Formats: sequence, C-alpha cells, structure tokens
Amino acid sequence: GPNKSAIAACRKLASRLPELSGERIRTEFFRTLLAPASADTIALMRGDKILESILPEITEVGRLRTLTFLETRALNVPTVVPDEIRRLAALINVDEMGAKQLAARLKLSNKQADRLVKLSTQPQATSPELSTHTIRLQLRHLGANVTRDLLLIAWAGELSTEVCQSSSRTAQWTAILEEIDNWVPIGFPLTGLDVLKVGVEPGKPVGDVLNVIESWWESEDYAPDREACLEYLENLTAN
Repeated sequence: GPNKSAIAACRKLASRLPELSGERIRTEFFRTLLAPASADTIALMRGDKILESILPEITEVGRLRTLTFLETRALNVPTVVPDEIRRLAALINVDEMGAKQLAARLKLSNKQADRLVKLSTQPQATSPELSTHTIRLQLRHLGANVTRDLLLIAWAGELSTEVCQSSSRTAQWTAILEEIDNWVPIGFPLTGLDVLKVGVEPGKPVGDVLNVIESWWESEDYAPDREACLEYLENLTAN
C-alpha cells in the first residue's frame, strides 16, 4: 500500500488547505501527481475527504493508476514521460467549462489550461476504433503531443476496466503511438496569394475558397501536392 510518508504528507496538506493559495495547492498537488504511487496517495486523500473542497472533479483514480503504469513501466518509448497535466486530465471527467474552472482554481498557465481543456473535451479520443485518416486529421489539427496524450488517456481508461489486455489489442494501441511519433507536420500547399491571383475578391471570399480546397485536400489524406491543389482551385473558380 501507500507509504507512511505519503499519508503524512496528505494529512499535513489537509490541515493547511484552507489557507493555501491556488499556486501553492497546484505546486503541492503536482508534486503528489508526479510521485511514485500517485494514484494510491490520491485515493487516500479522497478517502480522507481532503480533496473534495478543492478538487471535487477528481473521479478517475483507476485511470490515473493505469496511465502511470503505461508511462513508467509498460512503454519504453522516449516520447512518453510522466506529465502532470496529462495525469490531471486522466483523473477528471469534465466538460470544457469544468476544465476551465479547474485550471483557474489551480492557477494554471494559459498554455497548461489550454492543454487541459483539449485533453478533457475531445469528442473522439484517439483510439484503435478511429481510422488512420481520422488520426492524421487529429495530428494536423491538435499536434502530435495532444494526440499522444489523448491516446494514452484513452488507453489507460480501457486498461483500467480490463484486468488483462490481449497482445493483439496492445499491438493496435502501440501502432497508433508509432504513427504519432513518426508524424511530420504537413503544411497546406496554397496561400491567399494563390487565390487572389486567379481573380477572387480580397477578404472573406479568399478564406472561403481556401477552406473549400483545404477540406478537399484533407479528405484526400493530404496527398494532393501544390500542382493538384492549384488545379482544383482553377476548376473551383472557373465554375
């Protein structure tokens, strides 16, 4: 079970909670989150009703436990290291508003808050149920780090309900992790200048035309090169 020093730390923290600032609570809580056996410590804190006044959102201790296992023992992947925002996101089950309120209470930086919101509110968590194409869309729109975090949290969620996962299922999750790690950001080949050159009015029409072509380019899994996109532009504006 959790060690005595962890329990002592919880009790000490509990007695001082009313007078601590958001920054101080964040510092202490993040330290707890990144410590070994963090899920056990947090489960104790919940049992002792230490967290309910400051972090009532915490409900998914089992998911944190399996995430910690993935980060520290199961995966030997250089891109996967323990991370406090990912661990916090794994612990909670909130909507966008809830994530923003929690970020404000813990005085997270704008960058941390933005990430917490993204990790808490993605309608489609990255998982083997998604097509490769959908995962590549996530990679382009969310970036590799957020997509990887979503994958790890979803995987941890699944593992927390299945005591023993089949090797073929593990291989499916690992394959997506590799896909994420091998992702090279892709830039859309056209700019507003290209659209202006074919005679589209400056302003909103340019953005509208670019959006249509970019949606087509994405639906083709980013395969069309600049030439193909220019050709699509010609056809689009000719009509």
